[in-house]
Amino acid sequence: MMSFSKREMKLLLSIVHSRSKQSRKVFDKNDCCFQKSIRDTAEIVGSSKSTVGRLFKKLKAEGLIRDVIDSSNIERVMLHPDFIELNKSKYEKWFLLAMYYQGSDDKAQKYALQCRADGVLYDYKTYGEVVHLATGEITYGDEIRRLSEFEVKSWYKYIESYGASDRTKRREYYKL
Repeated sequence: MMSFSKREMKLLLSIVHSRSKQSRKVFDKNDCCFQKSIRDTAEIVGSSKSTVGRLFKKLKAEGLIRDVIDSSNIERVMLHPDFIELNKSKYEKWFLLAMYYQGSDDKAQKYALQCRADGVLYDYKTYGEVVHLATGEITYGDEIRRLSEFEVKSWYKYIESYGASDRTKRREYYKL
């Protein structure tokens, strides 16, 4: 694993914690996605395009960024949710990890719904419908652990709360 120099880490943190709003917003902390191209990011942050480009290449080589489809069906570059702590609840963390590994917001919503419905925390890296050919049984990948009844109820309450950034709260067809 390559390590990041102090200068590279400072640049990444300045991009993530950029105070630009609305049309100049560089990084969306709700879904850990970069909103702008490398050129626009460099211009807004005040760094050179080549420096930002090298940082993104290094992040890609380390496996810390990935192309995902966000809630607006736009392909974005997503930073691994565990790389920089952003004070998320455990439910949002599970959702963001599923979005990162599944590659889209829609698949992450289906993952979150299935976890709540079955009361099981599935492995977000291997989640997917698998049909057993002999029995016809549908399984959803490896289980990390069973969720307690309290966790399932809390997760449902959390996505209905006003402050939740979990995208499923706005989509009625994903609720049971």
